[in-house]
Formats: sequence, C-alpha cells, structure tokens
Amino acid sequence: LFDPDARGYTGCFRVRCKTPEAVERISATVKDVAKLDELGIGHAMNLGMYDFFPKVAGKGNTVRYLKEKWGFTDDECVALFDDDNDIPMARECATGYLPSITSESVRSKIEHEKGWNVAKAAGTGVFATEEILEKLLLQVTAEAAVVSAA
Repeated sequence: LFDPDARGYTGCFRVRCKTPEAVERISATVKDVAKLDELGIGHAMNLGMYDFFPKVAGKGNTVRYLKEKWGFTDDECVALFDDDNDIPMARECATGYLPSITSESVRSKIEHEKGWNVAKAAGTGVFATEEILEKLLLQVTAEAAVVSAA
C-alpha cells in the first residue's frame, strides 16, 4: 500500500503511494493539519510523493531563518523552484522563478502569486535554469552599476 523511503534522508522520510487507496489515505492524513501540528510534523508533496519532517524544518523555515540571521528582506531574496515542496520557500521571497512546473497544483497557483515568473524555456532543464540565472545576473549587474554611480 505504502512505500516509505528513508534512504538518503536524515531528518525526514518520503512516502510513495502505490495504489489509489493509499493516495486517499495519505491525503486524509495531510488534511488533518491540526493533528500534524500537534505532533510537530510538517509535510510537503514532492514529485507526487509525500515528505514528512519536523515542523521546524522545511524549506520555508530555512529561508525565514537565513533572512533573520543575515537581515535580508523578502525583496533581497529569490527562489528557483518547481514543485509543491518548494512553495513555502518561494513565499518567503519577493521573486520566484520556475524553470519547470512539475504539478498541476503549482500551475494553479502561478497566476495568484505576485512575483512568480515561469521561464520562457520552462521544461527544458538546464536551458530554463540558464535563462533564469542570466536574467538574475543582468539584474544584479544593473543594480551594482546604479550603486557604483551614486
């Protein structure tokens, strides 16, 4: 029914659902947010599988911690992301770039999220990532030139 995967993970585990019944059961579990919160468990969907981890962990909490530690604002942070487990991280940044869209749930959020941008070459792997990195490099270079001129 379920195929738990803990190999290669130090603070979480991943569950693959082998049957439609398993998908229904795991979906019911993650919908009980209050129970998961009470247990201190966070979760995210990644590539069609569920990741479970300590509530204080996760990509969004990590970005929030780093922003606080180094005094960055949302406007100074950019996320490159493509799947549901990345959304908390992307929401901590004013700008997000998607080199691909791996799920319909991510696709449905794009138009509602201010600052999210899909690469023109989305879905082409490294080419979409290169497009985004070139765009960011041009932006940073232009901002540095303005600061230098001042």
